[in-house]
This record gives sequence, C-alpha cells and structure tokens, in this order.
Amino acid sequence: MSDSGTRATEALLHALEARERGELKPAIRHLQEAAALSAPEHYCHHLLSGWLIEDGRTDEARAILETIVREAPAVAPMLDLAALVTRDGDLTRARGLYSAVLALEPANAVASTMIGRVDAAIEDTARRLDRTMGDLVLEHRYPTPYVEFAGRPHGAHTDGLWVNGQRLDAWGFPNHAPPKLPKPANELRLFVLGDSTLFGGSDLDQTVPALLERELHGRGFDRARVYNFSIVSACSRQMLVLLLLDLVDHAPDLVVVCNGALDLLLPRVYDPRPGYPLAFFMTETLVKHFFDPSCADQPLTRAAFLNRAAADQLKLRYETGWLTDAWEEALVGDYLRSVEKLARLAAAYGIAVALLLEPMVATRAEPTAEERDYLKPETFDYYRRQYGRIRRALFGADAAPSARPSRMTVHDASAAFDAEAETVFKDYMHFNPTGCRLMANYMAGVVTGRLGAR
Repeated sequence: MSDSGTRATEALLHALEARERGELKPAIRHLQEAAALSAPEHYCHHLLSGWLIEDGRTDEARAILETIVREAPAVAPMLDLAALVTRDGDLTRARGLYSAVLALEPANAVASTMIGRVDAAIEDTARRLDRTMGDLVLEHRYPTPYVEFAGRPHGAHTDGLWVNGQRLDAWGFPNHAPPKLPKPANELRLFVLGDSTLFGGSDLDQTVPALLERELHGRGFDRARVYNFSIVSACSRQMLVLLLLDLVDHAPDLVVVCNGALDLLLPRVYDPRPGYPLAFFMTETLVKHFFDPSCADQPLTRAAFLNRAAADQLKLRYETGWLTDAWEEALVGDYLRSVEKLARLAAAYGIAVALLLEPMVATRAEPTAEERDYLKPETFDYYRRQYGRIRRALFGADAAPSARPSRMTVHDASAAFDAEAETVFKDYMHFNPTGCRLMANYMAGVVTGRLGAR
C-alpha cells in the first residue's frame, strides 16, 4: 500500500472510531482527510456526504455528491443527490437523476416511486398554469417594451372572460382613442392606472374610469377627460414603469393609481418573487430551455414548455420561502418601496398623483356571506394580514412622511364600500355593477378634492 493509501486508511479508522463514540464533527474531519487521499469511487466520499447532511451541511454534501455522480456514477449517491435537489425544489434535475438510476437499475423501487411523484407535482402545477393563463393571454398580456405586457393594440376588450365586441385603442388600452399632443386647451386630463378591476366592463363606456368621467361631469367638471391605462394582471412596479416611460410626457393634470392587491396575489399564484410580473419565470424558462444552443434538440411543444415552467416555479417557491412569514413581509416591503418610488416620480416630474390602495373582499370591514365564500378561509386571512401590514405603514401613526409628499396623496379605497351593506364584488376582487358605481363615486371624491375648483 502506498503512503497516501496508508494515511487514508488511518484517517478512515479514526473517523469510524470517533463516530462510534458519538463525536460527529471530529469524525467528519478525519473522514475529510481520508477522502482527500482517496479515489472518487471510494466509498468514503459517499459516507462523508451522509455525515455532512446529518450535521446540517447540505451544500457541502451536495458538492461531494455532484462530484461522485459526475466522476464515478453509482445508484446510491445518485439517489442521495436526487433527494437533496428535490428538497431544494429543483424537480427538473431530480427527475434527470432518478431517470439515470433507472437506466442503471430498471427495477429500482425508490427511483420508480420518486419519478412518479416528481412528474405528478410538475404536471399538477402545469395544469394550474394552463388554466390560470386563460384564453385571452395574447389579447391582454401582449409583449410590451419595459412594462412587460399590456393589452394588444386594437385587441379585444372584455368583461372578465366575456369578449364584448369592442376593441382596445392603438396603444392597447380600454379607451376609444389615446390622448393627443398637444393637449387641447380646454381639456382637464386625468390618467387612471389599474389592473383588471378597472380594465373590464360590459363595454368601454362601462369601465370604472368611464363611470368616473361621467360622475365628474355631473359634479360640474365638464372639461374632465379620463383615460384608462389599466393593464390586466399588472403589479405596482409595472404601473410605475408605464407612468415613467410612456405617460408623464402626455400632460396629465392628475394621475390616479389603484393597486396593491396584485402585489400580494401574483406571488402567491404565479412568480413568487416580490415585485415580479406574474409570469416572468416563464420567460426565464423559455430562455433557459429553448434559446440555449445546448438545448437545441428539445421539442418546443406547449405541453413541454408548461411542464418545464412548472418545475421552475416550484424551485422558485422553495428558494423564496413561499408562504412563510418572511416571504409575506418581503411582499409588503417591496410594495411599500414601489409606493415610495411613485411619490418620488411625482415630485421629480411635477405631476399630481393620487394613490388608491386597491379594495378586495378581504379588505371590507364587513364582507357579506356571499363575498366571504369567494375565498378559502386561509386565503381570506392571508389578505387580511397583508393589508393590515400595508395599512399600518401607509395610514398608521408611524407612517413614514416620505410616503405622502405634497404631490402625492394616499387613500384607502375600501372606504368606497363602508356605507354599503350589500354585495359589491362578483369575485374576490372584481366589482359587480353596484361596486363599480360606488368605486367611481369614491374616485370622483378623491379627484375633486385634489383638483379643487377647475
């Protein structure tokens, strides 16, 4: 036996003796010495990975297992590595490892069982993605520079999933026409930014912003012209970018921004990262798996893409601590930073902004029984909890003064329904006709309060 072989054997014996005494950390140190002197296929490497996992050092264990699988592939380390990457949410990698085990041992029961479970998890998530993306993706989430997506120019306007036969404007928004420059001298120009709650309507004249315009005319603001720049499924960051890059140069007298709900909803259902557009992870999937030249032989079918995107979403959920308290607080923190940026944008460009914290069923003081049934109890509690955090930050005694500078006011739009005992929502966040009318009236109060006598 060579000198290095002798030292490796001695270190291994010391490791086993320490382990027998229950001294895990000294045992690991001796085993690391033995592994450093041993060939990749020696069993001490696999043994070391197990002890490291037991000691909570999973990153080190994974690195060792990766080396074993690469240089001396065997069933046992492959299964251990697959278990680790599964726990880390990397189901695509796990599936590849279980498949490799079955190539070596076709009857391996563990690999057969686990590959079935991995496939079931991916396919279930893919089905959810397929359903939630809906049939109107191309109409309402059309690729748009910097904003990520908006309505398709001259695309279909809808009331929920019902196509009402009317078309969006040339910019892809629910207006009869975009604003013109120069602005007409007699026009009092209002821009409204929101999500699907303000986008939809039985026709273009029945959206909440259209009702707002008529309400303002009834209150004596005859020159008011309201432009609806709502985007289905948009979060607050997307509205911020839209205002900065596309709208500030079109001379608004007041910008009304209504958001908050989707900053809490989208990460819970789609991309779990705070502030990300709903399906950004799917764009990443497309780039990783189909634009990478090394993956050129993969079939680009819709089903294959959804499965890969689902696996990526599950991995992101693990990495972000999805549904944990820390994750919930991160979502709120990101939204509040978006509010702060909107305030700074208003000050920098000298524009008047009214931010409305978007109402949902869960934000009503006393939702009706019908409204409570729109959400599972745990989901209702989630939104209650999150809105409580946001409200304390924006409206509580300790609210940061910088969140409400002179050019931006902040309003809790759930107040629109305080005096209404009947149902005002048709689902967890979209208004029924009564809700639309009350929301438009509330917004008119905010607008007239900001504009004064014009």
